[in-house]
Amino acid sequence: MAKLTNLNAHYLRETPDAELLPLVLPRIEAKIGGKIDPVGMERITRGLNGVKQRSRTLVELADNLVFYARSGAPPIADDKARAQLDGRGQGAARQARDGARGARPPTGARSRSRTRSAASPRPRA
Repeated sequence: MAKLTNLNAHYLRETPDAELLPLVLPRIEAKIGGKIDPVGMERITRGLNGVKQRSRTLVELADNLVFYARSGAPPIADDKARAQLDGRGQGAARQARDGARGARPPTGARSRSRTRSAASPRPRA
């Protein structure tokens, strides 16, 4: 089965975008539950060539293109990340960012801008 999948992926990559688009549009519309708006269609046509390089089947191609068809930002599944982005988490994110600006390197840390050590020979010109 792996050989057939690899062969299918090869032909998928070689197929022109204009031929693939009508094959994947019904699958994408079924996934998003409606018609694709003009902005989503533009994103799909611009991203199709790059996405088809990573897809092995038409089903994978349609699944990967759903991201381009949806309007707005993708939903955030992680509650902790959502809390950082909503109004309650803005203060925590800002505080963490400001705290990182004032951080100093640990004591004894060496910078890369120092000269070569005496043990390493200098290159000859």
